[in-house]
Amino acid sequence: GPPREFAGVWIYFSDKYTSETPSPRRMRTCRDLLLGLAVLHVVSAETQSRPPHIVLVVADDMGWNDISWNNEKMYTPNLEALARDGVILEQHYVLPTCTPTRAALLTGRYPYKLGIQGHGIRPLEPYGLPLGMTTLAEELKRRDYTTHAFGKWHLGYCDVKLTPTRRGFDSFRGYYLGAQDYFTHMTPGGRTSPEIEGYDYRNYESVDESAKGIYSTTLITKNVLETIEEKSKQNGPVFLYVAFQAVHSPLQVPDDYRTKCSTYTKKRLKICEMAAAMDEAVGRIVDKLKEVQMWNNSIFVFISDVRH
Repeated sequence: GPPREFAGVWIYFSDKYTSETPSPRRMRTCRDLLLGLAVLHVVSAETQSRPPHIVLVVADDMGWNDISWNNEKMYTPNLEALARDGVILEQHYVLPTCTPTRAALLTGRYPYKLGIQGHGIRPLEPYGLPLGMTTLAEELKRRDYTTHAFGKWHLGYCDVKLTPTRRGFDSFRGYYLGAQDYFTHMTPGGRTSPEIEGYDYRNYESVDESAKGIYSTTLITKNVLETIEEKSKQNGPVFLYVAFQAVHSPLQVPDDYRTKCSTYTKKRLKICEMAAAMDEAVGRIVDKLKEVQMWNNSIFVFISDVRH
C-alpha cells in the first residue's frame, strides 16, 4: 500500500539474481527510477514546489533470504517496518558481482555498455567507471541537489578523476576498494597481491585515520547522521548515497549484536548479526530524518548489490 507517514516513496528492491536475462522492459535501472520519482513528486505536489530528498541505501552481498520478511530467522525489524509502509519490488534484478551493479545503478546503463560487466574491480586494475558517463549524482546536481556518498565505492581509483568527489558527489566518507576489515579498515592483500595491503578509509580524497577501530556499519552511520544534521540547516534537496559494507566478508560484528540471532550455524549466525547491525543503522538514519523534519519530503530506497 501507499506510505502513510511521508510524502515521498519508500521502495525495497528485491535482489534476486537470475541466470535468465530479463527483458529491457523489466530491467529498469534505479537511476532512471529515482529521477522519475523526483520529477513526479514535484509535479504532484506543486503547492510544495520542493524537490524530495533522496536516500539510496545499498547493502553489500545481502541475499533475498537475508531479510526478515523472507526469512523469520533474520532480525531486521526496522527494514520490515519500512516495507510494511512502502513498496516491495519483486522483479528487480542485480548483477552477480559488485562493480557492475554499482555502475548500472549510478549511470542507468547496462554494464556491458560500460565495459565492466565481469568481476568487481581489483586493487591493481587500472580502470573504473568510464569518465564519459554521467552519474546519478551529476544529474541530481543539475537539479540543485547537494550530493553525498558514504561507504563502499568500488568504481575505480587508479586516477583521482574516477573517485567519488570527481563523479558528482560533493562529499565522500568511505573506502575505494571492494573489501576490508570492518574494524581496522585495512585492505587484505592476500597471497596474490600482498603489495596492496593497506589502510583504506577516506574523508573526501584524504586518508581519514580517525576511523581506525570503529566498526564499519557504526562509522558509516555516524558520517550519515552528521551530514543529515548539517544539511537540515540549509535549503535545498539532498541526495545521500549510503553504501554499507555489510554483509560482505569478512564476517565480523561487535559483541552487542550477538544476542539477536541464535538459530544458525556459525557462518549464517554472523551474517544474521551483521544484518541486524545494519538494520539498526537504517533505523537510526530514518529517526534522524524525522527528527530534523526531512522525512516527510524524502524518497527512501533500500537495495542490495549482489547475492542469490
